[in-house]
Amino acid sequence: MTLENWLKAGLLHKHETSPDEIKNLLGIVNRDLHDSGITEVSSDTRFKSAYNAALQASLIALYAEGFKPVRDRTHLYGIESLRHTIEFSADDITELKKLQKKRHQTNYDFAGAISPQEADRMTKLAEIISNKVLQWMKEEHSELMKLD
Repeated sequence: MTLENWLKAGLLHKHETSPDEIKNLLGIVNRDLHDSGITEVSSDTRFKSAYNAALQASLIALYAEGFKPVRDRTHLYGIESLRHTIEFSADDITELKKLQKKRHQTNYDFAGAISPQEADRMTKLAEIISNKVLQWMKEEHSELMKLD
């Protein structure tokens, strides 16, 4: 399925982004990547910060392409859209979806759901995604890159 198919199916809305919106989202990505590296906090907190960095980076690319997920599908279609924007591999997206379930556990079910290794892995994936999105944005949507 393509992003246009998702739009027709009602899974996405058209969205016109701006350099300011992209800059603000990049600020969130950078903040959360930084926070995910603070080892003095819990692995749960580090993991959630890294996951949010990955999600916000995926939304940057999706917004740049002119789309936004419907309200209750941001996590699912934000992550899934990476295959259509930065051409993230299916295996990496599958891994992210498994990690997304862990995020749900630590947010809604119980504390201590995340091991230090899982927090490290999520941080690494978030760094990879954010770097790929940043490079892709410079190549494909440089007009949206407002870096002061």
